[in-house]
Amino acid sequence: MTRIRPRPEARAGFTLFELLIVVVVIAILAAIAFPKIGETVARSKVTQAASVVVGDLEQASALAARSRRPVVIRCDCPGLTLLVRDRGLADSVRVRRFLGAGSGLEVGTLALSRDSVVIFPSGIVSDTLAVTLTSRYGYSRTVTLSRGGRPRLLPP
Repeated sequence: MTRIRPRPEARAGFTLFELLIVVVVIAILAAIAFPKIGETVARSKVTQAASVVVGDLEQASALAARSRRPVVIRCDCPGLTLLVRDRGLADSVRVRRFLGAGSGLEVGTLALSRDSVVIFPSGIVSDTLAVTLTSRYGYSRTVTLSRGGRPRLLPP
């Protein structure tokens, strides 16, 4: 039986040119997909931050009821920080929620519909409140707090 030997001109593997074409095609696909991925991640972070704010508003109501003292919800909006403090006590920050870069939530802007609202121990709120969180891509979510003290994340 005779053995079949490979032809000397037969090659194994890919040429440098073929590998370069593959790398260029992958780079083009990545350049097309990257902005959409960034936008999707930013939307996810804003939605997550809005859920955290809902939890903080619920916690503020519980703090008022447990301490039997009114609490005030304020915003350091340029600093992207939501504050819950005892009413009448200047240095009594109970909750400080930073929502900017480095927090894992990375919200672009934070805005409140009012300067502050008071949550009384009974759970009643002095006025309605809307907290709007916006990503750097312009996607925003709004959390509302009713006069009855119920926080709610509005649909997008």
